[in-house]
Amino acid sequence: MASNRPEKIQPVDFIEGLYKKNIKSEELLEIFVKNMHMFQSSIYDKKLSDDSLSLLVHLIARVCDCTKQKRNREICQLLKRLSESPLFKNRSITLLLGKTRNYSRDHSVQCLLSDYLTILQEINLRIPRLATTPQVRRLVEHLKEQISECDDLEDKGMMIDIVMETMKGIGHIAGERSRAKQDAEDKFVPPDDFRTVSVIPEQNDILNIPKFLRRNKVFGKYLNLDHYLDVQFRLYREDCVSPLRDALLEFKKKDKENWKENIRLEHGLLYKNVKVMKQIISIESGEVFEIKLDPEHRKRINWGNGKRLIYGTLLLVSFDRFNSIFFAIVAESETKILQKKGSFTVQVFRYGNKQKLPRNTDGIIIESNSSYFEAYRHVLKALQQIREETSPFTKYLVHCENEVRFLSYISKHHVYDLRPVIKNCRIDLDNTNRRTLRNTFPKQAPINIATLSEEDWPSTEMFGMDESQRKAFIAALTKEFVLIQGPPGTGKTYLALQIAKTLLHNTNRLNMNSKGKDEKYTRNARRIATKPYMLVVCYTNHALDQFVQGIIDFMPETALGSSYPEIVRFGSRSKNPKFEELSIKNIRSRVRLKSQFPRDEVLKEASKAKRKIKEIRETIEALKSKNIVLWFDEIKCVLTKKFASQFGEKFVWLQWLNVSEQSWYEEVNKHYQNQQNDEAIKNLLGGFAAKLEAVEFVSLISEKETAYSVRYLEVDDVDFSLNTNTIGLDLDMQYENELHKTNKLEKKCKLILRLEKEKAARELHYGKAMSEGQVKTIKSIWTLSKKRSLESV
Repeated sequence: MASNRPEKIQPVDFIEGLYKKNIKSEELLEIFVKNMHMFQSSIYDKKLSDDSLSLLVHLIARVCDCTKQKRNREICQLLKRLSESPLFKNRSITLLLGKTRNYSRDHSVQCLLSDYLTILQEINLRIPRLATTPQVRRLVEHLKEQISECDDLEDKGMMIDIVMETMKGIGHIAGERSRAKQDAEDKFVPPDDFRTVSVIPEQNDILNIPKFLRRNKVFGKYLNLDHYLDVQFRLYREDCVSPLRDALLEFKKKDKENWKENIRLEHGLLYKNVKVMKQIISIESGEVFEIKLDPEHRKRINWGNGKRLIYGTLLLVSFDRFNSIFFAIVAESETKILQKKGSFTVQVFRYGNKQKLPRNTDGIIIESNSSYFEAYRHVLKALQQIREETSPFTKYLVHCENEVRFLSYISKHHVYDLRPVIKNCRIDLDNTNRRTLRNTFPKQAPINIATLSEEDWPSTEMFGMDESQRKAFIAALTKEFVLIQGPPGTGKTYLALQIAKTLLHNTNRLNMNSKGKDEKYTRNARRIATKPYMLVVCYTNHALDQFVQGIIDFMPETALGSSYPEIVRFGSRSKNPKFEELSIKNIRSRVRLKSQFPRDEVLKEASKAKRKIKEIRETIEALKSKNIVLWFDEIKCVLTKKFASQFGEKFVWLQWLNVSEQSWYEEVNKHYQNQQNDEAIKNLLGGFAAKLEAVEFVSLISEKETAYSVRYLEVDDVDFSLNTNTIGLDLDMQYENELHKTNKLEKKCKLILRLEKEKAARELHYGKAMSEGQVKTIKSIWTLSKKRSLESV
């Protein structure tokens, strides 16, 4: 029997039927609104051909031509659904690619591109927030490329103008939204002071993305200096930590999938079966540990290709597949030694003193291949130390002032001596002529002098610079805040050297010509430090070496010949052997050789300090874990003179506390006199033990984890073992000694001695402090009751 229900219309029939009717935009909109389910099915139908899709795009573009204001909401509804559909997210780009390569279809390329352009324009005008979504922005970019590639389009120039205008509008909207969002973020209160955040990452940093992270402000000023520093610190720290986090999460995922033997990381470098061999004391790095790589793995590494385990690299170390993590920084490593022996040294950081670094145990190391911790470390520390009174250029970096002031250390009519730059000769550091060059050189020779007025400066030909370099050179010597940038090969290094040459040559004159409100400060500063200093910071060691060589070339020869040269290179990773004499490492070595404390003495003092540290630690551990009564000499420092004078010797002190051997045997006699049997004593002992477990003991020291970033010093290599007799009476030891004195002690006596030991130990850990008034009422401690009833505990 045939069904009377009408046959369901398919999306392809619905689209082609509307296209052939050539309906006006208002009527077409009405049909789409009434058949919203069919419109929805069409834009989500994966089986529609490209031809049908291009017709659907044409129909939607015609709907956008509807100008009636009252239909705006319905048009926006259609466009919203369209922007979220697979048609916009995926198929539009393939549709455009297909159309631009095939001209045999009914719907022309010109029409398709115009239709998409119309739809994107309407989205930008009617629903600006949708225009900034990734799918819309991606489609606009692709449409621009397709229009540019089609050479035979009519009105191609106009179409490109329209799409460029659309892109500009979308960019403006995105910028406004970003600024509004960031303005809201600016008011967020940080969860903690960034100055207290550890520069060395913690385990939580490696396992989790930070919850509080604000974007760098591209537009507008910061609220204050702390706002600026907080944003920069957290972003910079996350930039350093995130590559290690990615590498660790990748390892955990592959390890969970049982890639036990052949794990290779895309986000980092992995070293398995590494061992901590020994502890070393280094003059440069302090306490370090020698790490040895697995011999088989070491042989497979191409040490000549890429940088591995270089000085300053932050490593993740674990001996339980990263359930617990140690953070290590490479302290010393040489490629030849790594290649031959597979050993290097690290500084190890951890949080709290409960973590111990296993020796001769197989572990795993993860190294980031995209961030160099040493470069981040010092900048992060410097950011934490900046304060309002010491912050440079706050008015430009934080408050965004765009009028750059003159240099504070020169007067308005200051004259530079530019002879070393123009004549390309060495500078004179000893020129201390107090007269200005305006009086020394005639006006007929302007090539040697220059004031702050740009017209007075030598020409580009005299400088040997182009115009942009000349302007940058003048700005650097007259403005207090200057940024000079440009692509490779534009002469930035050369220009920087000319600026350094000019400043160093004129330093004495700059100090002497300073006037105004800073004159008094300048005079005082000159008394304190007679030599000028200039700090040059470069991004790479290679760039730094280039700059050092450039400075050496124009410095006087006498500046490099002394024991302490005028140029000091910080860092020990220079590849130029000529700079060894200028390294801070070598200069420090010379100072140590001349000092009264040579290297051996320093190591000797370090060992003494470590021995003392170990003694203190073992004393604390003994007091925490053992039943020890401190000797009177140890405790009298906390007693008042009135009470301390009532104890003559340590035996009296022990007798008063009821913990001496004599006191214990007095209690033994009392139990015998009371005719208590073994069972009664066992019951007392058992009841006491039950109460003891229920009591929460007072902690002798704080169990709080060691402060962030404080290195836990390994002292196991020091030959020291604490003798508890030096600090007090060990009750456990006294009890054992009494049992071994004679074999004639009967069982009952042993039980009573044990009971006395447990009672004394219990009272060591428990006690109610007296009030100040109660203390004042005590005239003699011997009037206090010695009775310690277990029931009263």
